[in-house]
Amino acid sequence: MGMSIDIESFGEDLADDELAKIIQEKRAGHRVVGALKELSRRESSRRLDTFREVLDDPEQDRRAKMTVVRALGTEPRLESQELLLRHTDVENPSLFAGVVQALGEIGNEQALEHLEQINGHDDAVARRTLEFAKSLLGYRLRLNRHLIAPPSEADLVEVRDGIHCEASEPRLATIRKALKDVKKHLPTISLAEEGAVALACRSNEKLIVFTDEFHRREVLETIRERSALPLVKLKNGLSLERYFLDTYFFTQPSEDREEVTLLGVRPTGELTYAGGIQITDEGFNFILRSVGSRYASAIQVEGRYAPDGRAWEFTQAVTSTKVAARENVARTPRRASPNH
Repeated sequence: MGMSIDIESFGEDLADDELAKIIQEKRAGHRVVGALKELSRRESSRRLDTFREVLDDPEQDRRAKMTVVRALGTEPRLESQELLLRHTDVENPSLFAGVVQALGEIGNEQALEHLEQINGHDDAVARRTLEFAKSLLGYRLRLNRHLIAPPSEADLVEVRDGIHCEASEPRLATIRKALKDVKKHLPTISLAEEGAVALACRSNEKLIVFTDEFHRREVLETIRERSALPLVKLKNGLSLERYFLDTYFFTQPSEDREEVTLLGVRPTGELTYAGGIQITDEGFNFILRSVGSRYASAIQVEGRYAPDGRAWEFTQAVTSTKVAARENVARTPRRASPNH
């Protein structure tokens, strides 16, 4: 524990050149990691050159390389993307997964085209991370590519002995704190203060927040035609007293074009929720249920979002008392079709 605390506060009183020297000398792994984190935290001008040296050095510690990859995944700069793209051929499965995950979070269409040229990976986790990185880019950039296949009815679970969740309009101060807490982990996604809703289930507090301008009707209606990432769920970690990203909510036009498919996916790529949205003159009617998973409780949520008044109305919002909707199951998203 002491070493972990030291790493988090290491180097605060050292100059950039001293931190860079520690990294170059590679004398102690935890000191190198601490120095890298401090250069990243202070956004040093030495940062990018040092990151490049670490990734290019075959003798550098894997923990140091992972620290660099995670830092680059929070920096939506073209230079960060180019550096990550140079290292998608790494053999280590966890490092490869870290690189492609970071590209999914900060990359552009050029990054997606590069990932599409990779012929998978021998490691199963690395392969799943690659597929999800492509999906995240496809939804974030609204490309109608790498869509996730909706689950079957048999994959969904019923709520038994459920409890009701209470919806409310969150205080502006709460929204602003939540957006500040998660900003680093959503580097290319702007979150809107307008239209957010709070859901309290047991002792858990969650915020449903719109991305970009999707709280506005004219923007939200575009989900009829193009895939999107219009919403995220933020969860309050009570022990840390801060919010973190819990779920991406992706949408895609359904095959019959009469309903929009709604999918909830964890930041690590597991599909946890599925449902649909119907667009009417009165608003956007939605229904959402849980996919059998160990990552989320069973839920049944129905309601409407009225963009003209930026108001949510929930006709049903219940959750099971169990943490997992189904034990020992991890639902990996499937691609919607070979053409995507």
